[in-house]
Amino acid sequence: MTDVDREILRDHLETSCHRIQRQPSGTDLVAAAYSEAYYLTGCALERGDPDFIRSVRYELTEHGRLMIDAFGGSSDDEERLEDQIEAGIANAHHWVEFKQLTKEDWDAQTCPPDPEDQLAASAVHSLKAKSGRFTMAQASNALPKAEQKWLADGIIPDQGTVLLYGESGIGKSFVALALANAVQTGTSWAGRKVERGTVLYLAAEDPNGILNRMRSSMEHLGIPNEDGPQLVSGSFDLSRNSKDPADLIEVVSQLPKTLPPVRLIIIDTLQMVLGEADENSATEASAVIRNCHMIQNALGCTVMLVHHSGKDGAKKARGSSAFMAASDTIIHVTGTGDQKTIKVTKQKNGAGGLKYMGQLVPILDDESCILEANGEWSTEPARSAPTMKSHIVELLANSPVKAIERHDLRNQYLNLPQMKDLNRETSRKSFLREIDKLLRQGVIQQEGNSIRLPSATATLVRAATVEHVQPSSPPH
Repeated sequence: MTDVDREILRDHLETSCHRIQRQPSGTDLVAAAYSEAYYLTGCALERGDPDFIRSVRYELTEHGRLMIDAFGGSSDDEERLEDQIEAGIANAHHWVEFKQLTKEDWDAQTCPPDPEDQLAASAVHSLKAKSGRFTMAQASNALPKAEQKWLADGIIPDQGTVLLYGESGIGKSFVALALANAVQTGTSWAGRKVERGTVLYLAAEDPNGILNRMRSSMEHLGIPNEDGPQLVSGSFDLSRNSKDPADLIEVVSQLPKTLPPVRLIIIDTLQMVLGEADENSATEASAVIRNCHMIQNALGCTVMLVHHSGKDGAKKARGSSAFMAASDTIIHVTGTGDQKTIKVTKQKNGAGGLKYMGQLVPILDDESCILEANGEWSTEPARSAPTMKSHIVELLANSPVKAIERHDLRNQYLNLPQMKDLNRETSRKSFLREIDKLLRQGVIQQEGNSIRLPSATATLVRAATVEHVQPSSPPH
């Protein structure tokens, strides 16, 4: 890595940060962050400086956060920004590895193409190098639309990667085991039709506990031992350069032909199959996901990773956001006591936001539990927000200062007692829509990042407030 190369990378990064700052909206900013992270990571890898990626991640994140704050965004927007930056970095690693595999150069390009051009470029240039190994098809050839197939109708994709996560002790394994029994026997899971097939359950964290739960549930459901899921115990490593994924594929290929095809592999838990990998590293997380994809593609099955929540508990899975970014489906398990909520927070090729209320019911003298329905899959009902005009205007009118910074005004609004019963994301979006409406109508004014009431409006609002709260004068 020469000083000239390093200076070129710094110039690329500076230009990318300027592009981030010129985005007209938060949505455009997040999309741009993905593209810039993808481009810069590819440049760094091509020039032999993977350490530069740390600077890419830091600079894009900091510039993006500043702009999100200027747009009046929320912590959720910052999380989406970070997710897209991690996804861009991870996909650039995929691209470089793919290029090295095919030993094919891009046409006189020293940097990776834009994300939108990646598919076309790889089809034209790289796939030619390994004829027979890859399948190519041009969209312009009027091929029929690829239809999404499901292992569990509308919830678990066929031949996909699924991340099932929740807090420790919440009942994730019971949910996964219920799916395993359903697929193995071809019965419904959580009220959804399931395709039958052989299930492998890799019990990496607590093999004895999983075995006992599996036996209890099979006995309760009347499933003969020979018809139950295949339990795989022992150490297993999904990290980079591990031979375990290839060994697993070989073992599965030698299963008796009398068994139905393997349709589902459950890995419980992800933490226990990382080997020496750092779960917070996007690069190493991407390597783990690539190994999952290798298993999935070789066996034509779905791979489900059971994982723990992060420090924030309710929001994200533990470790690098690359795990979530690279998953086709993400399912979050929450609840209190025996009541559980199973919510699809991401569905790459289907409807997200579906949730299911279930109950863990003790069986066989409390030896184990099974998941029973407590309703049907539904979407969260949309809640209407109260009128914003009076709240925003009154906050400005009653402020001890003439103008309020936009993000301070947003925080004051979100902390109003009237907002407590509303979903915070709903309140935030309504605030953004309404404040823009008030600005267009001239009811409020914005100077830089400060928002104020015009003098005449402020006088009228204060007068109306005083008139409303003051008691009438006693008769003379």
